[in-house]
Amino acid sequence: MRFVRFAEKYEQQNLLLFECNGRLYFKSCQFIRPKQELRVGFSKEYAEKYNFSILLPSYNDSTIIKAIEELDDTNNNINKWICFECDKYFATSNDLNIHLSKEHITENIKKEKSDDKNNVCVQSNKIANAISEKTNKDNLW
Repeated sequence: MRFVRFAEKYEQQNLLLFECNGRLYFKSCQFIRPKQELRVGFSKEYAEKYNFSILLPSYNDSTIIKAIEELDDTNNNINKWICFECDKYFATSNDLNIHLSKEHITENIKKEKSDDKNNVCVQSNKIANAISEKTNKDNLW
């Protein structure tokens, strides 16, 4: 809850607060991008139960125009799932998961193996140098 703020307007909210079995949960009510601020409003059921008011959309000309533009964008751009590793878009979450498992998981594994190998080499060199120095000192005496 520390990183979630209450939405002051309907247009700001991207989470809804609801209660299930006495516990509070958040449910996203729109797509949330990385590093986007989390803004919460009450779900209809939660608001009714505790007599809170819910945020309602303000229907003015600019809101309607924006909604129509978003609908047009949605129809024109079917690829709504973004890979945050390479910024490619995918039509479904399954397509994105396949891409991640083929492209980025193998890259990360290769990088980790390479990092491990380099680390081992560095450690081996340090040990070899220490032994060499000790041997050189012993030979001086």
